[in-house]
Parts: sequence; structure tokens; C-alpha cells
Amino acid sequence: MDYTRVRSNRESNFFVKARAQLFKEPDVKAWESGKRISLMKNKIAVLKQTPKCPNLRTLFLSQNELQMISNGFFQFIPRLIVLDLSRNTGLRALPEGISQLVSLECFDLSWTGIEELPLELKALTKLKMLDLSYMRNLRKLPQHVISSFSKLQIFKMWLPGIQLYPNEDNVLNRGNEKLIEEL
Repeated sequence: MDYTRVRSNRESNFFVKARAQLFKEPDVKAWESGKRISLMKNKIAVLKQTPKCPNLRTLFLSQNELQMISNGFFQFIPRLIVLDLSRNTGLRALPEGISQLVSLECFDLSWTGIEELPLELKALTKLKMLDLSYMRNLRKLPQHVISSFSKLQIFKMWLPGIQLYPNEDNVLNRGNEKLIEEL
């Protein structure tokens, strides 16, 4: 069943293809004028295009089968406030261009397969909510990343069976001591 809804007026512009059984990303031309986009609950594995979405505020990509997001994917999405990548267990890394999301306030990475958070996340200084819950593969959280989020109000992190990962620059080193210092 295709739950496609596109509505345009002065106040809002939605592009919704949730549960549309998509196996690849829709043509980005179709959603370039969008302010709120939902592609959740599909089977999209790769985001390889480079959308130009100057007005995009919300992007829901949760519950897909994401394995890779191209480095240029976020290059032309300067005003994104909410990004939900949750429940994409095949996603092992964030793209290099993630640091360009300088307006981002809410970032959900829960239930992803990401192994290491990049130091470039420090650029997301407006972040108010960060969810790292159930990231079973997370091995490295560099020092000074979490502490760079001076506006952070909600931080979720639950790593089942957390292990110690020896590395001086890793907040996940030596239990929770360095993480608590970061917060």
C-alpha cells in the first residue's frame, strides 16, 4: 500500500512515502521543495543521490535497510532540524557530510549499526536531543564530541553488554567515567 501524500501551500510542504515498499530512494527532484519528508518503513538500502532541499526541516528515514549514505547526501540540506536514522541496523557509518547539518537539533541514531561516531559531529552545535540507544556495534565515541553540544537537553544512551575499548580519545574507554566528564 502506498501512503504517498504531497501537500503544498504557504505553510507546509510534505513528502510522505512511508510503508510504500520502496527498495531505492525516490528521485530527489520530487522532494526538493519539501519541508518535511518521511521515507520510513521501507526497504531502502542506499542513499546515493545528492538532494537540494534548502527548506527541508524534518527527514525521517527510520526502519529502512540503510547500509550506506553517500558523502554528499547532506551537502545541500542546510536547514535540517530533525534527522531520524533509527532502526537501520545495517548502517555502519555516518557519511562525511554529516557535519554540514549545522542547524540539526534532534538526531536519532538508536538501533543503528554505527561503529564509530565521527569527530566531525562537533559541528552540530545546535543539537538539543541525541539518541544513541541500543547501538550494539558502537565502539568509539571521541572525546569532546558530546561536550561540544552546549544546547543538549536530552541524551539517551544504553549500550547492552558494553565493553571497554582501549583508546585515549574514546569516551567509551574505562567504563562511564569519561562519558560522565563529557556530559
